[in-house]
This record gives sequence, structure tokens and C-alpha cells, in this order.
Amino acid sequence: MLAGRQYFHYKHPELCYTVVDLVVIEETDGVWVLYRVDNESLKGIVFLRLIESFFNEVVITGKKMKRFSLAEI
Repeated sequence: MLAGRQYFHYKHPELCYTVVDLVVIEETDGVWVLYRVDNESLKGIVFLRLIESFFNEVVITGKKMKRFSLAEI
């Protein structure tokens, strides 16, 4: 995963999320994904999620799907 790559979130597939960078929090040794949503109403807001959570699967109505899927644009 590289900064600048774009992903879709399973809850909002109409929106594109762009990875800004990876962040390491030294106290926990956790690697986090810093990302933003390409939406005018959320302009200027960035989100932070553990890398494991960013790439894990969720179960929706009994079906497994990725939380974030790489956008093939």
C-alpha cells in the first residue's frame, strides 16, 4: 500500500478514500493508515485507522467483504 492509492469503503462505495501516509505510533508500535475521503463536505478532515483494521474483512448479511477495496481507476 502506498501513499496516493485510492480505495472504496464497503459502507460508502460511491466515495473514494485516498491514503495520505502510514503512521507509526512509537508507544504501541502500531502502524496506522492516514487517509482522507474525497468529498467536499469532509474536506480538510483526515482519518486514522490501524493497518490491520483497514485491510480486514467485515461480514455483512452473512457475506464476507473487504472493509476497503483498491479502486481500479
